[in-house]
Amino acid sequence: MSQHGRRRALSVTKYVVLTVVAVVLVIGPFWVVLVNSWKTFGEASRMGLGLPTEWAIVENYVEVFQKASVPDGLRNSLVVTITAIVALILLGAGAAWVFARSTRRLDRAAYYLVVLGIFIPPAVVTTIAMLRTVGLYGGHPGLIVFYIGAFLPLTIFLMTGFVRSIPVELEDAARIDGCGHLGVFVRIILPLLRPIIATSVVLLMILIWNEFFWAFFTLKGTANNTLPLGLYYVQSQALYQTRWNLVFTHIVLVSAPLLFVYVLAQRRIMSGLTGGALKG
Repeated sequence: MSQHGRRRALSVTKYVVLTVVAVVLVIGPFWVVLVNSWKTFGEASRMGLGLPTEWAIVENYVEVFQKASVPDGLRNSLVVTITAIVALILLGAGAAWVFARSTRRLDRAAYYLVVLGIFIPPAVVTTIAMLRTVGLYGGHPGLIVFYIGAFLPLTIFLMTGFVRSIPVELEDAARIDGCGHLGVFVRIILPLLRPIIATSVVLLMILIWNEFFWAFFTLKGTANNTLPLGLYYVQSQALYQTRWNLVFTHIVLVSAPLLFVYVLAQRRIMSGLTGGALKG
């Protein structure tokens, strides 16, 4: 076989392997969740891959909407997610700009200390105690503040490398034209950060939208429940058996907005990551 033929065979093999991996790890589980959300309780319990013999789409989705309070959960998730992401983008971009442009050793050390927060999980008892002390425990503001603190290191890490790829001469030219620090940040830095901002928004949305653990510990009252918490209360109403048809239906409802956003923004995600986001 010629060298060109070997390269072609290797390329085909790679695509086949990637396709098999995608089917096994992504498409397969997604199909299991989707198809079993259309089935009755008894049929969904068998976790089959085939289409339902008795369709129960309307019944499952109506029951989940009622028991899990999906409209309220959707509203709460949107409030928490959007507010936290807006704050994270503004604070992360500002901090990344400072860290990327500073030449002082103290600032460099502070950057590494902040990034270290990506790998250190927050303590449950300490976090709840602090939220109680400042009067934010039990409601959405406390959860939003926690998400900002928890995911700000990741946001700063993603943006700092991208800021370093922006020529300093653009900022100098803006200052010569009369822009102050805020003007340079708003008119120069933020517009040039759009690729990594889009990437950060999608990643943060995935992390915050699906987050269950901290929402469970920091929110009080079912009226404050986010969408992932609704799944817990649907399951807790089952006394002896897990109603998998309702569980899968709720997973579909929670995942649908994320899937929609990812499909729309996948090109921006890749351009953001390859445009300098991981250079720092």
